[in-house]
Amino acid sequence: MSLTNYSRSEFRELSETNEGSELDVKNDSLYIVIHGWMMWISWGLMGFAMVWSNRYLKQYWRLNMIIHSVCGAGIFILNLLFGLGAIYYLNWKIKISIHGLVGSILAIILPFACIGGIIARIILRKLRWKTSIQLTVLRTHTKSNNTPIQYLSYITLFFSQLAIIGGTMNYTKNNVNGSVLAFVHTSFYFFILIVYESAYRYFSKKVVPIREHEITMDYEEFYNRILKGEKLVILNDKVLDVGNYMTAHPAGIFIMEKNIGRDISKFFDGGYALEQDISPWNHSFQARKIVNKLVIGQIINQAKKYRMIVHKKIDINQSTSIFKMKMINKEQILHWNIKKEDNMTFGRHFQVVSNELPKIKRYYTICNSLSPQIYDELLRLIYEAIKNNNICQPDYEVFNKDSNELSMVVKKYKGKMKMSNLIHEQENLEMEVTGLMGKGLQMQKNGLYIAFTAGTGILTFIDLIANILLQNLEYLRLPSQSKNIQNPIMAKKFILFASFPCEQEVIGLELCQGLDNLCKQFSLDNFEFKLRLSNEKGNTRWNYQFLKESLQNIQNKCQNQINQIWVSGPPRMNQQIDQDFEKLCHLFNISNHVVDIL
Repeated sequence: MSLTNYSRSEFRELSETNEGSELDVKNDSLYIVIHGWMMWISWGLMGFAMVWSNRYLKQYWRLNMIIHSVCGAGIFILNLLFGLGAIYYLNWKIKISIHGLVGSILAIILPFACIGGIIARIILRKLRWKTSIQLTVLRTHTKSNNTPIQYLSYITLFFSQLAIIGGTMNYTKNNVNGSVLAFVHTSFYFFILIVYESAYRYFSKKVVPIREHEITMDYEEFYNRILKGEKLVILNDKVLDVGNYMTAHPAGIFIMEKNIGRDISKFFDGGYALEQDISPWNHSFQARKIVNKLVIGQIINQAKKYRMIVHKKIDINQSTSIFKMKMINKEQILHWNIKKEDNMTFGRHFQVVSNELPKIKRYYTICNSLSPQIYDELLRLIYEAIKNNNICQPDYEVFNKDSNELSMVVKKYKGKMKMSNLIHEQENLEMEVTGLMGKGLQMQKNGLYIAFTAGTGILTFIDLIANILLQNLEYLRLPSQSKNIQNPIMAKKFILFASFPCEQEVIGLELCQGLDNLCKQFSLDNFEFKLRLSNEKGNTRWNYQFLKESLQNIQNKCQNQINQIWVSGPPRMNQQIDQDFEKLCHLFNISNHVVDIL
């Protein structure tokens, strides 16, 4: 805020008309000089520092916060002392001039800017499940980096520069030579901002790689450190400690707290949003620089890059297809073993980038079991066991082999889902594929595991279901006396809830129902499949009451402790179930980290 300045002659005129009172011209002139310099420090230096740091120093979030807070407080105090002080010295009169009018506008705007900043900080710390409100306050549009508060700040700074020019002209009685310093200052001020903004926009187009880390960490260590209170997340194959960044995230503390222990890859690269009423956000180069400061380790089994080309498409239903991709470099090999009990690939994903859309990164779950050769073999084994009571020996070469191919299941969405539509529509599409990434399912040797899935969310679990089937068949082939011994595969149980509009759209229906029927027929208690068809009448919605009753029934029937609850579906479903489990975890004495949104 910068209020009116008067020239020395004007102070004399004012003193002569003030009922005979005399002003000390010398002291008043000194006050005018002090007022001018303090307002210049306030708006010329501190105002610039606030804009500059908040826009261009985001990767140095601690320094940015210190500069922003100190300068904001300094501007408020200086304007309070020397702005109102100027009016006091002028007997609470404001001259009708550029400086006087602009100063008055600033006097009105400044309190709102300060209050807005305080409200923003409160929202950052307190709001839960209302990030859209936070973004409404702090971001007018998901494609814009500017916010209402930032716009108010920019308007304030613009008027402040007018006030500096107007005040200087008043003091020099509109003498151009005397006012040139103010014009030089303002020109230099905006020139520096333009230079920084141009550099910012240039570097924002550059790809900032997330750095490799020499320290490796397995999943057991990852979870143990979370249980000890560390704030860790996984981004692709990197482990981030976000404990010191919680209060600095633009969307608030809640977003960070909610994702502790989770894989944030799909959120970071703009594939999904945690809440369904906000748009996904592809994070900037500054965010990647912040990530590089937060990386503390790397998950074992480092991701590798492959150049691949799509060479075959196999339709699953009207909107979902399997795409077979082949290595361009034939020397690169992928090794798959669906039968292996402690398989580290279950639920993990590949990152996909195309030359046509270089800025878009998307993640597709590994799902080898839907490949026709493997899927047909699984169904053959189920049929022989259930229909003919014949526990066949699987063709293990189908399930355990080296290959230069990768199967990727992709759904074609209506609208502007650019990557999925590109994969569906363009033949011989060449892509860069990086994997394996993410933390996957990581099932322990015992315990109860529950998944709520909808649509393509079931893909995360298809390979796990195939693995359980092969393990069960191997168990059934054991001699009778060996079955009496506690078998590891019976020490854990997986319950899969799946929701689809109709039976024709269910992915992997024959496999899931087949394994469920096999378990019932041979009294195996390590898998259950519960299907919901939303288009059929009488189907219960997956609301709080349904989840509560389901958990109650499961706990009544199963003695195993719930080790993990996975939720994998569209954003609306994920959010609703995630919210419901905040209450249910407390009700059923389940730790919050047990619930994971995939």
